[in-house]
Amino acid sequence: MISRDTIIALNAGAAAADTENPERFDLAFAAPDTAQDIAALEALLNIRIPDELRSLYQECGAFRHVHYDDSSSQTIALDAVGAVLERVRNPGDRWYGCHAGQGLVDFIYAKWGGRTDLEEILDEATVKLVNDNYTGFGCRYINDDVHDYWYFDRNGMFGNLRFDQDELHYNSWKIESLCDVLPPDDIVFDAAQRRAYILGEIAVFSEPKDTFPGMTLRELIDGQFASIVAEMSPEAD
Repeated sequence: MISRDTIIALNAGAAAADTENPERFDLAFAAPDTAQDIAALEALLNIRIPDELRSLYQECGAFRHVHYDDSSSQTIALDAVGAVLERVRNPGDRWYGCHAGQGLVDFIYAKWGGRTDLEEILDEATVKLVNDNYTGFGCRYINDDVHDYWYFDRNGMFGNLRFDQDELHYNSWKIESLCDVLPPDDIVFDAAQRRAYILGEIAVFSEPKDTFPGMTLRELIDGQFASIVAEMSPEAD
Protein backbone atom coordinates (compact mmCIF):
# COMPACT_ATOMS: atom_id res chain seq x y z
CA MET A 1 0.00 0.00 0.00
CA ILE A 2 1.12 3.57 -0.67
CA SER A 3 1.21 5.45 2.61
CA ARG A 4 1.23 9.17 3.31
CA ASP A 5 4.83 8.79 4.43
CA THR A 6 5.66 7.37 1.00
CA ILE A 7 4.08 10.32 -0.81
CA ILE A 8 5.70 12.82 1.56
CA ALA A 9 9.12 11.24 1.02
CA LEU A 10 8.73 11.25 -2.77
CA ASN A 11 7.55 14.83 -2.69
CA ALA A 12 10.49 15.88 -0.53
CA GLY A 13 12.76 14.79 -3.37
CA ALA A 14 10.84 17.01 -5.80
CA ALA A 15 10.97 20.00 -3.44
CA ALA A 16 14.69 19.51 -2.89
CA ALA A 17 15.27 19.49 -6.64
CA ASP A 18 13.71 22.95 -6.95
CA THR A 19 16.43 24.98 -5.27
CA GLU A 20 14.81 28.34 -6.11
CA ASN A 21 11.14 27.83 -5.19
CA PRO A 22 10.63 24.57 -3.26
CA GLU A 23 7.31 25.92 -1.92
CA ARG A 24 5.86 25.19 -5.35
CA PHE A 25 5.70 21.60 -4.16
CA ASP A 26 3.69 22.25 -1.00
CA LEU A 27 1.50 19.17 -0.65
CA ALA A 28 -2.07 18.79 0.63
CA PHE A 29 -3.95 15.60 1.49
CA ALA A 30 -7.70 15.15 1.36
CA ALA A 31 -9.48 13.31 4.14
CA PRO A 32 -9.53 9.54 3.54
CA ASP A 33 -12.47 8.44 1.44
CA THR A 34 -15.13 6.09 2.75
CA ALA A 35 -15.94 2.65 1.39
CA GLN A 36 -19.47 3.93 0.76
CA ASP A 37 -18.28 6.79 -1.45
CA ILE A 38 -15.94 4.48 -3.35
CA ALA A 39 -18.81 2.04 -3.97
CA ALA A 40 -21.04 4.89 -5.12
CA LEU A 41 -18.41 6.08 -7.59
CA GLU A 42 -17.89 2.56 -8.92
CA ALA A 43 -21.63 2.27 -9.52
CA LEU A 44 -21.74 5.56 -11.40
CA LEU A 45 -18.66 4.77 -13.50
CA ASN A 46 -19.56 1.09 -14.00
CA ILE A 47 -15.97 0.06 -13.38
CA ARG A 48 -14.19 -1.41 -10.35
CA ILE A 49 -11.54 0.76 -8.72
CA PRO A 50 -8.35 -1.33 -8.36
CA ASP A 51 -7.35 -2.45 -4.86
CA GLU A 52 -4.17 -0.35 -4.85
CA LEU A 53 -6.07 2.85 -5.59
CA ARG A 54 -8.88 1.89 -3.23
CA SER A 55 -6.35 1.50 -0.40
CA LEU A 56 -4.75 4.84 -1.21
CA TYR A 57 -8.12 6.58 -1.09
CA GLN A 58 -9.10 4.94 2.20
CA GLU A 59 -5.79 4.88 4.07
CA CYS A 60 -3.81 7.79 2.65
CA GLY A 61 -6.34 10.15 1.12
CA ALA A 62 -6.03 11.79 -2.27
CA PHE A 63 -3.23 14.34 -2.60
CA ARG A 64 -2.24 17.29 -4.73
CA HIS A 65 0.25 20.08 -4.93
CA VAL A 66 -1.33 23.23 -3.56
CA HIS A 67 0.01 25.16 -6.55
CA TYR A 68 -1.12 22.63 -9.14
CA ASP A 69 -0.92 24.21 -12.64
CA ASP A 70 -0.36 27.59 -10.94
CA SER A 71 3.39 27.82 -11.41
CA SER A 72 6.16 27.07 -13.88
CA SER A 73 6.99 23.86 -12.02
CA GLN A 74 5.58 20.42 -12.67
CA THR A 75 2.85 19.57 -10.21
CA ILE A 76 0.51 16.67 -9.46
CA ALA A 77 -3.18 16.41 -8.65
CA LEU A 78 -5.16 13.35 -7.61
CA ASP A 79 -8.74 14.28 -6.73
CA ALA A 80 -10.58 12.73 -3.80
CA VAL A 81 -13.48 10.38 -4.50
CA GLY A 82 -15.92 12.84 -2.94
CA ALA A 83 -14.84 15.57 -5.36
CA VAL A 84 -15.17 13.23 -8.33
CA LEU A 85 -18.61 12.11 -7.17
CA GLU A 86 -19.73 15.73 -7.03
CA ARG A 87 -18.57 16.36 -10.59
CA VAL A 88 -20.10 13.19 -11.98
CA ARG A 89 -23.42 13.76 -10.23
CA ASN A 90 -23.57 17.43 -11.18
CA PRO A 91 -21.87 17.82 -14.57
CA GLY A 92 -21.52 21.41 -15.62
CA ASP A 93 -20.44 23.11 -18.79
CA ARG A 94 -17.29 21.65 -20.33
CA TRP A 95 -15.51 24.96 -20.07
CA TYR A 96 -15.55 24.65 -16.29
CA GLY A 97 -13.79 21.31 -16.26
CA CYS A 98 -16.83 19.09 -15.80
CA HIS A 99 -17.72 15.97 -17.72
CA ALA A 100 -20.32 13.35 -16.95
CA GLY A 101 -17.75 10.62 -16.46
CA GLN A 102 -14.13 9.81 -15.79
CA GLY A 103 -13.51 7.84 -18.97
CA LEU A 104 -10.04 8.72 -20.23
CA VAL A 105 -11.13 10.86 -23.20
CA ASP A 106 -13.72 12.71 -21.10
CA PHE A 107 -11.11 13.11 -18.37
CA ILE A 108 -8.68 14.70 -20.82
CA TYR A 109 -11.39 17.07 -22.04
CA ALA A 110 -12.29 18.08 -18.49
CA LYS A 111 -8.69 18.76 -17.48
CA TRP A 112 -8.11 20.53 -20.79
CA GLY A 113 -10.53 23.32 -20.01
CA GLY A 114 -13.40 21.75 -21.92
CA ARG A 115 -11.77 21.95 -25.34
CA THR A 116 -13.13 19.47 -27.86
CA ASP A 117 -10.45 19.42 -30.56
CA LEU A 118 -10.19 15.64 -30.45
CA GLU A 119 -13.81 15.30 -31.57
CA GLU A 120 -12.67 16.32 -35.04
CA ILE A 121 -10.16 13.43 -35.16
CA LEU A 122 -11.48 10.52 -33.07
CA ASP A 123 -14.61 8.69 -34.18
CA GLU A 124 -17.43 8.05 -31.71
CA ALA A 125 -16.74 4.31 -31.51
CA THR A 126 -13.14 4.91 -30.48
CA VAL A 127 -14.12 7.46 -27.84
CA LYS A 128 -16.73 5.10 -26.38
CA LEU A 129 -14.33 2.15 -26.33
CA VAL A 130 -11.62 4.16 -24.55
CA ASN A 131 -14.04 5.77 -22.11
CA ASP A 132 -15.58 2.39 -21.28
CA ASN A 133 -12.27 0.64 -20.66
CA TYR A 134 -9.92 3.29 -19.27
CA THR A 135 -10.67 5.58 -16.34
CA GLY A 136 -8.71 8.76 -15.57
CA PHE A 137 -7.94 9.55 -11.94
CA GLY A 138 -4.87 11.81 -11.71
CA CYS A 139 -2.76 14.31 -13.56
CA ARG A 140 0.73 15.77 -13.78
CA TYR A 141 0.95 19.32 -15.06
CA ILE A 142 4.18 19.56 -17.05
CA ASN A 143 3.55 22.89 -18.78
CA ASP A 144 0.64 24.73 -20.38
CA ASP A 145 0.78 22.45 -23.41
CA VAL A 146 1.72 19.07 -21.94
CA HIS A 147 0.07 16.93 -19.26
CA ASP A 148 0.44 13.37 -18.06
CA TYR A 149 -2.94 11.71 -17.50
CA TRP A 150 -3.05 8.76 -15.10
CA TYR A 151 -5.57 6.02 -15.70
CA PHE A 152 -6.49 2.47 -14.77
CA ASP A 153 -8.17 -0.15 -16.94
CA ARG A 154 -10.80 -2.80 -16.31
CA ASN A 155 -8.09 -5.30 -15.36
CA GLY A 156 -6.76 -3.17 -12.51
CA MET A 157 -3.62 -2.18 -14.42
CA PHE A 158 -2.36 1.39 -14.42
CA GLY A 159 -0.97 3.52 -17.21
CA ASN A 160 0.01 7.04 -18.16
CA LEU A 161 -0.92 8.95 -21.30
CA ARG A 162 1.23 11.96 -22.14
CA PHE A 163 -0.81 14.53 -23.99
CA ASP A 164 0.67 17.48 -25.91
CA GLN A 165 -1.95 19.85 -27.28
CA ASP A 166 0.40 20.82 -30.09
CA GLU A 167 0.54 17.21 -31.32
CA LEU A 168 -3.14 16.39 -31.64
CA HIS A 169 -2.80 13.73 -34.34
CA TYR A 170 -0.01 11.95 -32.47
CA ASN A 171 -2.06 12.03 -29.28
CA SER A 172 -5.08 10.73 -31.16
CA TRP A 173 -3.00 7.86 -32.50
CA LYS A 174 -1.92 6.97 -28.95
CA ILE A 175 -5.54 7.00 -27.79
CA GLU A 176 -6.53 4.79 -30.72
CA SER A 177 -3.66 2.44 -29.82
CA LEU A 178 -5.35 1.79 -26.48
CA CYS A 179 -8.20 0.21 -28.46
CA ASP A 180 -5.79 -2.03 -30.38
CA VAL A 181 -4.79 -4.02 -27.28
CA LEU A 182 -8.36 -4.79 -26.18
CA PRO A 183 -9.75 -8.26 -26.88
CA PRO A 184 -12.29 -8.37 -29.72
CA ASP A 185 -15.92 -8.58 -28.65
CA ASP A 186 -16.25 -12.08 -30.10
CA ILE A 187 -13.58 -13.45 -27.70
CA VAL A 188 -15.09 -14.14 -24.29
CA PHE A 189 -12.44 -14.04 -21.54
CA ASP A 190 -12.54 -14.09 -17.80
CA ALA A 191 -10.61 -11.35 -15.96
CA ALA A 192 -7.31 -13.25 -15.81
CA GLN A 193 -7.46 -14.23 -19.48
CA ARG A 194 -8.34 -10.69 -20.51
CA ARG A 195 -5.41 -9.31 -18.53
CA ALA A 196 -3.03 -11.84 -20.10
CA TYR A 197 -4.33 -11.04 -23.58
CA ILE A 198 -3.78 -7.31 -23.12
CA LEU A 199 -0.28 -7.76 -21.68
CA GLY A 200 0.53 -10.02 -24.59
CA GLU A 201 -0.70 -7.46 -27.10
CA ILE A 202 1.23 -4.67 -25.36
CA ALA A 203 4.43 -6.71 -25.68
CA VAL A 204 4.05 -6.56 -29.45
CA PHE A 205 4.20 -2.76 -29.45
CA SER A 206 7.40 -0.85 -28.76
CA GLU A 207 6.07 2.71 -28.97
CA PRO A 208 4.78 4.76 -27.32
CA LYS A 209 5.89 3.32 -23.99
CA ASP A 210 3.84 5.75 -21.91
CA THR A 211 0.53 4.80 -23.50
CA PHE A 212 -0.37 1.25 -22.52
CA PRO A 213 -1.49 -0.10 -19.13
CA GLY A 214 0.81 -2.49 -17.32
CA MET A 215 2.15 -0.67 -14.27
CA THR A 216 1.23 -0.95 -10.63
CA LEU A 217 0.03 2.23 -8.92
CA ARG A 218 3.29 2.41 -6.98
CA GLU A 219 5.31 2.17 -10.20
CA LEU A 220 3.22 4.92 -11.77
CA ILE A 221 3.55 7.32 -8.84
CA ASP A 222 7.24 6.58 -8.30
CA GLY A 223 7.85 7.23 -11.98
CA GLN A 224 5.95 10.51 -11.96
CA PHE A 225 7.88 11.93 -9.01
CA ALA A 226 11.15 10.67 -10.49
CA SER A 227 10.32 12.48 -13.73
CA ILE A 228 9.76 15.71 -11.82
CA VAL A 229 13.14 15.39 -10.14
CA ALA A 230 14.81 14.61 -13.48
CA GLU A 231 13.21 17.63 -15.14
CA MET A 232 14.30 19.90 -12.28
CA SER A 233 17.91 18.73 -12.34
CA PRO A 234 20.58 21.02 -13.86
CA GLU A 235 21.37 18.37 -16.49
CA ALA A 236 17.83 18.78 -17.88
CA ASP A 237 18.50 22.40 -18.92
